[in-house]
Amino acid sequence: MRTPAFRIALGLAIGILFADSLPTPRVTPTILVGAIGTVLVALVCLAWCHRAGPRISAPCKPAFSMALALLCGVVSYVRVVDRDSSAWRDLLQDDEELEFTGRIVRISASASGPRYTMDRLVVLPREEVFGGKLLVYANAEVDNDVQLGSRVSVLGTLRALPAHRNPSDFNYGRFLHRRGFKAIAYVEHGTVHPLAQPSTAKWIGRIRRSIRENIRSGVSDSDARAMLVALMLGDRSGISPELRDDFVDAGLVHLLAVSGLHVMVVGFVFFNIAGPVLRRCRLKWGDVEFIRVAITLLLLLTYMNLTGKPDSVVRAVIMASILIIAPLVRRNSGSLNSLWIAAAVILSFSPWSLFEAGFQLSVSAVAGIVTFNPMMENARALQRLAATVGKVIVSNVTVTASATVGVAPVLLYHFGEVSLAGLLLNISSVPLTALSLMSGVLGVVLSAAPGSADALEMIYIRASEVSLLMIIETARLGSEYLGVLSVRVFPTAPILLAAVFTSWALARRPRSGRWSLLGDAIICVVVSQARHVQNHALQRTDVIFFDVGQGDATLIRTASGRTMLVDAGDRRRGISPAERSIVPHLRRLNAARLDLAVLSHAHADHIGGVLELFDHVEIGRIATAHTPSQSRVLARIKRLADSTRTPVTYVETGDTLFLDPSLSIQVLWPHRKDIMRMTENDRSIVLRVQAAAGTLLLTGDVERPAESEIVADFRRILPAAIVKVPHHGSRTSSTNLMLRAIGRSTLRPRYAIVSVGERNRYGLPDEEVLSNWHEHDYEVLQTAERGAVWFTMGRNGIRIRDWSSRPPPS
Repeated sequence: MRTPAFRIALGLAIGILFADSLPTPRVTPTILVGAIGTVLVALVCLAWCHRAGPRISAPCKPAFSMALALLCGVVSYVRVVDRDSSAWRDLLQDDEELEFTGRIVRISASASGPRYTMDRLVVLPREEVFGGKLLVYANAEVDNDVQLGSRVSVLGTLRALPAHRNPSDFNYGRFLHRRGFKAIAYVEHGTVHPLAQPSTAKWIGRIRRSIRENIRSGVSDSDARAMLVALMLGDRSGISPELRDDFVDAGLVHLLAVSGLHVMVVGFVFFNIAGPVLRRCRLKWGDVEFIRVAITLLLLLTYMNLTGKPDSVVRAVIMASILIIAPLVRRNSGSLNSLWIAAAVILSFSPWSLFEAGFQLSVSAVAGIVTFNPMMENARALQRLAATVGKVIVSNVTVTASATVGVAPVLLYHFGEVSLAGLLLNISSVPLTALSLMSGVLGVVLSAAPGSADALEMIYIRASEVSLLMIIETARLGSEYLGVLSVRVFPTAPILLAAVFTSWALARRPRSGRWSLLGDAIICVVVSQARHVQNHALQRTDVIFFDVGQGDATLIRTASGRTMLVDAGDRRRGISPAERSIVPHLRRLNAARLDLAVLSHAHADHIGGVLELFDHVEIGRIATAHTPSQSRVLARIKRLADSTRTPVTYVETGDTLFLDPSLSIQVLWPHRKDIMRMTENDRSIVLRVQAAAGTLLLTGDVERPAESEIVADFRRILPAAIVKVPHHGSRTSSTNLMLRAIGRSTLRPRYAIVSVGERNRYGLPDEEVLSNWHEHDYEVLQTAERGAVWFTMGRNGIRIRDWSSRPPPS
C-alpha cells in the first residue's frame, strides 16, 4: 500500500535535525523572507507539475513536497526554540528571588514536590513579557487550587538550564531547550498561588481529586493503588523504585506509563461498543459513525486532560483520532500511512518529539506491528499452532513479537537493552492491564451514581485491584526468573541498524528481504568493527576525568578495550555520580567488565561510588594501599569484594599494575613503611601511566609531606603531559617543588585537570594554586567549569575530545 505521508514526515524530521544542528537557530527577517519565498516557489512548482502531465509530475511532486516539508520542519523547530534568548540571559544574571506570573500548561510530580510548566510569563514589577516556557520546582508552599490552565503568581529563584556534565549523562538541559524551556525556577521559600482559574481547570481538578479519593478508599494494596493512579491519571510518583525495577527487568515497564495502550483501551473499546448500540436506534450509517466518532473523540480529549496531557497520551490521541476519523470521511489510507500522518502532525506542532525515546518507540512499535504481524500471521506454522492453542493467544504473541522487533533498534540505541521476557509475559499482562483499567474507569463512573450503584462500584474497583496484583506478581516472577532473557549491547552504528530494519520492513518478497537483511547485517558488522580496528592500529588510549562533583573518578580505556577506573566519586542519596555517569559510559562502551579498579585512599568522595559499581558491572580486581583506616565505606567495599570473590591487591611504591601491553603503570606512592605516620590524604596512591603519546600522572589527594618525598625519589620520571591536580586544587598541595619536577616535560600542550564540584563549600580550587600551574605552562581545566574532560592519547599525540553538545543559548 502506498504511503505518501512518509515523505512528509521524513521531510519534517530532516528539517528539524538540520535546524537543531545550527549553532544559533534564530528567526531573522532574512530567514523569514527566504522561507516565505521558498514556500511560494515550491507551491508554484507543484502546480506546474500537476498540469505538466504524469511523466513530469510523478518524480517532481514527491521531491517538491518533501522539500516543502523540510522547510516546515526548520520553521517549526526554530519557532519553538528561538524566543527572547538574549532577554533571558540578562534576567538569569540576577541571583535574587523574582516574582513572575504565568499560565500552568502542565503539572507533573517529582521526589521533592510538584513541577509546573508555565508559559505567557510576565516578570514583576516591570511588567516585562518573556517568551518561551519556564519549569518550576515547587519545594515550598503550594495552593491546592493550582490546576492546569490556572494563571499563577510565583516567587522563586531563576537558574539557567543545566549543562551537560559527562559523555553518557542524560543531557537534561538540551532536552528542556529543545522543548522551548528557557530557565528553571526553584521555589524554596516563596509561594505558588493562583490568580485566575478557568472553569474547565476547576472541573478537571475536582474530577482528579475525586478519582484519587475513590482509588484510595477502594484499593487496599499500596502497589496496586499506585499503579491504578498511574494508569488513570498519569501520576507515577507513588510507584516504588523496587516495583519499577521489576517491571523493567520483566520487559513490562510500558504498562506503567499512560501510553497508546491505555488510549486504545479507553477509546477503541467504547468506539466498538457504541456502533452496535447506535445501530439499534435505527439511525443511518452516516449518523451512527458521526455520533460515535464525536463521542469517542470527546472521551479521548477528556482522558488526555485528566492525565495532565503527557506527550505519550497526546501522541496516542492524535493517532487514534486519525484512525477513527478515516472511515467517516471514507478515506481509508491504511494503518501505515495513518501512522505517518499522525507523526507529521505531531512533528509540526511539537518538533522536540523527534528526539524523545517515547515518540520513537510509539512510531516504531506501530510500524513493527503493521509490517511484521501480517507476515507472522500468514506463516503456516503459526496458523497450525493457532488452530491448536487458540487464535487469540497466537495473535497476542505475534503482535507482541512484532512490536518488540520494531522497537528493538530504538531501545538498543537509547538504553542498550531489549528484554525478551516481555514476549511471554505480555500474553497475560496486556489483557490484565486492559481489564484493570476498564474496571477502574467503570468503578469511578459508578461512584458518581446514586447509592444503589455503590455495590457495583466496589465490585469493579476490587476487580481492578485483583487484576493489578496479578500483573505485579507476574512482573516480580518475571524479574526473578526471566530477567536474564535480554539483549544488552549499545550499537556502534545505529544508522546501519535502522537500515537493516527498514530494508526488512519494506521488502515485498521473502527472497529479496532475506538477501537485503543479510547484506545490511554484513555491513553493520564491518562498520561497527572499523573503529575498533582503527583504534587498535593507532594504539589509542582514552582517558576521561569524570565530573562527579566534589570527588575524583578517572577512567582509562586502552585500544584493545581493557578498562581501569581510578576512584569513583562519592555515594549520595538518590542516584550517585557512579550510577549516573560511570556505569552508563561503561555500558555505552559495551564493557560489562571493569578490568581494574584502583582505590586511591579511604575517603568517601573518592571511593564511595565503588559500592554502586558492584551492582552493575563485573570488577576484575581491586588495587588499594595498606592503610590503618577504619573507614566504613572501605570496609563495605572489602566485604563486597569478598562476597563476589573479587581479588584485592595491596600496592606500594615500586609496584606495577598490568592492564594492557600498550601501557606501563607504575605505583610511585605510598611507602608502606610510612603509612602509619601519614594523614589519610598523604596515603593516596600516586600512579604514573606511560602511553605511546605521553605520560599521565594521577596524584589522588597527596599533600606537602608526600609531595616532597615523591620528588626526592622520582624527580627524573615525574614530568607528565597530563596531571590530575592533587587534592582538588587545595593550597595544601601543588607545592613549587612538585610543580617544577612535573613541569620539566618537553611535550606541548600540557594539561592540569582539577576535579572539583561547582560552588563547593571548601572554596576550591585555590586561585594561587591555579596561577602556579599556569606559570609552569600548563593549561588548567576544571570539571566544575566544563564537565568531564576526555583525552585521546595515540600516535598522533594528545587531543581533547569535544564530546559535549552545543549548550543552550539561554
